[in-house]
Amino acid sequence: MNLKQILCAGVAATMLAASLTGCGGKTNNNASTGNDFDNLKTTGEYPMQTDVELTWWVALNGNVAAHSQSMNDIPMTQYLQEETGVKINFQHPPTGQETEKFNLMIAGRDLTDIIETNWSNYQGGPSKAIADKIIIPLNEAVEKVSPNYKKFLDEHPDHAKYLKTDDGDIYEYAFVRNLEKARTFMGFQVRKDYLEKAGLEAPETIAEWDTMLRKFKEMGIEIPLNIRVDNDNSKLVSPFASAYDIVLNFYIDDGKVKFGPYEKAFADYVTQLNTWYKDGLLDKNFTEYKDSKLLNANVIGGKVGATYGYGSSDFGKWYTGITANDPNADFVPVKYPAKNKGETPFYGQKENIITGLGAAISTTCKDKEIAARLLDYGYSEKGRMLYTYGREGESYEVVDGIPRFLDKVTDTAQNGGLSQMQALGKYTRTAFNGPYYIIRDENDSSLEEKNPACVRDANAVWSQTDADKHNLPMLSLTTEENTELNNIMQDINVYREEKLFKFISGDEPLTNLEQYFAQLKSMNIERAIEIQQAAYDRFMNR
Repeated sequence: MNLKQILCAGVAATMLAASLTGCGGKTNNNASTGNDFDNLKTTGEYPMQTDVELTWWVALNGNVAAHSQSMNDIPMTQYLQEETGVKINFQHPPTGQETEKFNLMIAGRDLTDIIETNWSNYQGGPSKAIADKIIIPLNEAVEKVSPNYKKFLDEHPDHAKYLKTDDGDIYEYAFVRNLEKARTFMGFQVRKDYLEKAGLEAPETIAEWDTMLRKFKEMGIEIPLNIRVDNDNSKLVSPFASAYDIVLNFYIDDGKVKFGPYEKAFADYVTQLNTWYKDGLLDKNFTEYKDSKLLNANVIGGKVGATYGYGSSDFGKWYTGITANDPNADFVPVKYPAKNKGETPFYGQKENIITGLGAAISTTCKDKEIAARLLDYGYSEKGRMLYTYGREGESYEVVDGIPRFLDKVTDTAQNGGLSQMQALGKYTRTAFNGPYYIIRDENDSSLEEKNPACVRDANAVWSQTDADKHNLPMLSLTTEENTELNNIMQDINVYREEKLFKFISGDEPLTNLEQYFAQLKSMNIERAIEIQQAAYDRFMNR
């Protein structure tokens, strides 16, 4: 099944869900009646005295899958159950089938009590999920049984507007990445030993990158540069696009929504990458790196001069592998490239504080009050500590008033060979998202100090961008807008990835760039931009 078929299958399944809502699908006997939070049974004290068991759907994060079959098996879940008094039964879709299984769950109306996903990806957005009677609006739950979440929303009105639809409905208990150093976690690094041998400083502009890569090739480095430019990586990182003042996705520029692959500067971008490819500077296999095994082998084998990846989970692993074979090998993090030396890069990977990731309560939830109390726990002081650090004495200790992770988490030699993120996946949700907001102390260096310098210093280097000015916030589209936008972008996303690969490799001549822009226009990209602009304007007026 190709990418276009997968996308179409997902849309079809969700459209089926919508049709079942209006045409008599499975009867929803437990649907929200509007008085779910009258006649309360609980007092707000934890642990609650209840025998309710709640089912909780969520994709199994790789940092948990590295050591456990399910979140039901990890200490973190045991702690959460003990502290809240609620028995939890996590249900995970098979890895790689998350979207397919989610759509089938929605279409079949076979809902768990709690559903955790990125609700911005729901066909029609969160407001449609409420209209489809998949999840309940949480305004009443927040007012009556979620004092911690309510306090958070009241104290952070700038965050709260991300968590409401245009109609004012709260739809999830959100993952809030409010720790600045947790928002940037991916970027470029260069082999420091190769750079020193070349007698060069870390590159900041395309010209300096070009000089470095050509020197690497002269030095006999097999793959001077590896980058991944598929749609997913283009959206997340937009590699090298920062030097052309564009983002390879929808973005904001002075209040206007733009689409980077439709901007004229995109032609300059692909021309440069094509030059690097033709000259043997860019990896010939750049389209093949969705399989990380090949990338890992090339980087650890010393074949790659410069690449990008995640901090600890990529460069930490690569550093360990490389230095095992060559003690002098090292990486150095480098800034996202800027148009001109000394300027702040236009863009770089940086997560929005709120992205749509969060847990919602389904309309069929067997006890919505207990579910709301359970999810509210992640915003209490004790709950935030549990989600962020785990249990004191088990995964962290407090030293001079500062919580610090124990060596069984931070030291590979003491945790069975797990990475730090994998070890954290046992005791916390720090290694991935969840219904809480991060409480990690800015003075806690227990993770960083066990990392090599290339990982420890990366965030401070990678975060020096203007990404916050250009990231598109999570928008709420009407059902009609969302349907139209998805219909447009399904074909465009297939087309733009295909053409990007071909322009870079030379399989498509650069003289066809004008034809490419014309084709995007004929595929209604300008209408897609118009839809996003209208939604952005509504967001700004909330």
